[in-house]
Amino acid sequence: MKNKKSSKFVFPKLNKLVSGKLKPETFKLPLGVIIGAFFGLSLFFVFQGYRLNLNYQSELEQELETWKKIAQEHPEYPDAWAKLASIWYNLKEEDLAIKSIKKARKLDPIRKEIRELEEKLIQ
Repeated sequence: MKNKKSSKFVFPKLNKLVSGKLKPETFKLPLGVIIGAFFGLSLFFVFQGYRLNLNYQSELEQELETWKKIAQEHPEYPDAWAKLASIWYNLKEEDLAIKSIKKARKLDPIRKEIRELEEKLIQ
């Protein structure tokens, strides 16, 4: 025979809420539970952001290697140098970004996108 008490919740108010004897708006969680849930969720989102940042960093580094090869194979291709400048900038390597954008600008002094990127980097 099943013990009826073992199937009940330890918290009497929660038990009444589940059974329908207590209205949901009168049920209040202890402050510790609310604070714990808040910090738990906060840590979760911080960790997720950190993971996303690591993934982004890894993708940038892979792109960097690809565009370095393209720039080496085709040194007169201004888009390769502009893309390298953008990647270097996102990797917080501003000196390398400026060198790359200057090379792109020298190869194609007219293109608006390259000029705008140079202005953004040199401000």
